[in-house]
Amino acid sequence: MLHAMAELAEHVFRNIEWALADEVHAHAFGADQAHHLFYFFEQRLGRVVEQQVRLVEKDYQLRFFNIADFGQLFKEFGPDKRIIFAIPYEGEFTLIGTTDVEHDGAIGVARIDASETSYLCEQASRYFERAVAPADVVWSYSGVRPLLDDESGDPSAVTRDYSLELDVVQAPLLSVWGGKITTFRKLAEEAADLLAAPLGTTRGAWTAGQTLPGGDLASKASTDLMADFERCVDALRARHPAMPAPLCRRLARGYGSRADGLLSQGLGTEVAPGLFEAELHYLHRHEWARSADDVLWRRTKLGLHLTLAERGSVDAWCRAHWGDVAATTTTSHAASAMEPSWN
Repeated sequence: MLHAMAELAEHVFRNIEWALADEVHAHAFGADQAHHLFYFFEQRLGRVVEQQVRLVEKDYQLRFFNIADFGQLFKEFGPDKRIIFAIPYEGEFTLIGTTDVEHDGAIGVARIDASETSYLCEQASRYFERAVAPADVVWSYSGVRPLLDDESGDPSAVTRDYSLELDVVQAPLLSVWGGKITTFRKLAEEAADLLAAPLGTTRGAWTAGQTLPGGDLASKASTDLMADFERCVDALRARHPAMPAPLCRRLARGYGSRADGLLSQGLGTEVAPGLFEAELHYLHRHEWARSADDVLWRRTKLGLHLTLAERGSVDAWCRAHWGDVAATTTTSHAASAMEPSWN
């Protein structure tokens, strides 16, 4: 149906229509050109989009709060029965979340507000020895997700389940409603099962024993994932003895078995402390990074550890090497030493 869709991550493109024209054979849709495919979706959406969804904003905030020695997730219920958690984050921070509120504006402007920040501070302070204040917050991020509308009055109580709707009146078209990232593999398996018959494929399920990209750290089935990871770090250090140990660990943690591919041509020039050209090239070619913000806040969280000037150096490098596609970055224009929020 969508030829080589899995390979799009390997392909450099500036806009989706160009990518479709170059990569997609859309015969299953009865469309042989990209603009025909867009027209098809435009005409079909009025009939296909029948599920009621609610846009719910989910907010997290990050603090310089020294509980990272926990080494594990701390989760508790607040008095209103909402789950509050604190997660050791990036070695020196603690991630506290979350709040769920109805979102009525544009998706790209979702931000945590003062009342949500105060709520999380108050709830976290119920469990920590030292009270948490809004002034402790160094960064926050927000996301908007469409949830199935089960007519629940409380956004936190709206179902996180998903619904799959297959339309075979014309060409097979599968709509996915709701869901969450923690159930992505189960959802994908069900989606593939639904599409198998109308697309005439008989391969059957095959992903149960497959690792995610870079996750094949053990040569055989293992139940000790941390030991597997440490062996991966040790092996990477042995193959690249000149590389600083903290950088080696970060690359192993971020890229797993794919770190060797990232390093195949050497590290290159250091653009910012601990960030080299090899990683920037890899993120651009294989993980669709198109701006400094993509690198520092979305693909990695290096922005938490760099100064404003250092983040500006990354921005300048991206603009110089990636062209005008990097012009949407905001990193070099941040008003403070720490990115205040991101969605």
